[in-house]
Formats: sequence, C-alpha cells, structure tokens
Amino acid sequence: FDSGLWKDFKEGMSSFHPPESTKKNDIEGIMSQFNKYMDSLTAIRDGKMNEFAGRLNEERYNRQQVQQAVALNLARISPTASLNLATSELAGTSMELKSRYRDNALSYQKKYAEFMHEKTGMNVGGRMIVMKMTIDGGENEEPLIDPTEIPAFVFTPPSITESVQAAAVDAGLLALFNLIFFAGAFVGFNRYDAR
Repeated sequence: FDSGLWKDFKEGMSSFHPPESTKKNDIEGIMSQFNKYMDSLTAIRDGKMNEFAGRLNEERYNRQQVQQAVALNLARISPTASLNLATSELAGTSMELKSRYRDNALSYQKKYAEFMHEKTGMNVGGRMIVMKMTIDGGENEEPLIDPTEIPAFVFTPPSITESVQAAAVDAGLLALFNLIFFAGAFVGFNRYDAR
C-alpha cells in the first residue's frame, strides 16, 4: 500500500510547474511554491496512509486485548496467578500499564503534531524538501522552534483508587479460593476416621 502511495506521490511531484506569475530568477519563491505543493501531496498521502495504518493497528490491538483477556482469565484459575495479578495491580506494574502508556502516547502525538503545525505551518509528518539559501552572506535567522516550547510528554500513572478497584477482582478470587479450600479441608477432616 505504501509503495503504491509513494508511486502516486512521485507522479504528482513530476507534474509540478511553478505558477506563471513567478519570475524564473526567483529561486526562493519557486522553492516556496514547490514546498507548498509537496506539503499538499504529503498531506494527501499521509492521510491515506494514516487511515489505513489506523485500521490495521486498531484491528491488531483489539485482537491482542481479546487474547490477553482470555489468557488472564484462564490464569486466574490458579490462586498463585490471582495473587500475582492482585499484587501487580496494587504495585502499579500491571498489564494495564501498557494500555495506559499507549493512550498517553497517542494523546501526546496529537499535541506534538498540532504544535509543529502551528510553528512551521507545514505538515512535518511526511517527507518534504527544505532548502535554505543565504544570499549575500545574510545573517542566520532565528530558528522557528524554541526547544523549551516543545510540549513535554507526561505519563499519568494509575491512582491508588484505580489500583485498588482493579485488584478487587483478584482479591475476591483469593478470598473465594480460601473459603473453598478451607471448606474442603474441614469436610475432609470431619470425615476422617481416626481409629
């Protein structure tokens, strides 16, 4: 799919012609027009690719979630696994941490893309050609982006309340296992003939 989109992108690039109003000596103006044209082609290509990749990733993620749920539910048959799952939830190191991180990363990716688009005015997610020319030994311009302005990634770990609520299922299973095993031992002890 990507190679097909890249082929379309190259064909679109080869069809670029600067507007007739642009002077032939104005290389910077031509490059500016070319970058705008490339940005529009990149936006189209990236939009199609992101939509396709999003569908594939969502399908893969959903299948992994189902597999994980089945595996964890089967593992809960064992009291040791239930204890392990409950303690990992309380310690904040459970399997759910991966999903939480993924959600935070996707949110940050959107913020970062908006920031970059606001600062550069272009779609920086794809391929683009940027040519900077200094004529007559001109002074260097200030950079478009101050590194201190870039939004920071912030991971929000689960709260104590969320951890306790998530561990409640496994803690309940442990209590149920204790009752069942105690009842089995009690009945077995009462039936035992000590003669």
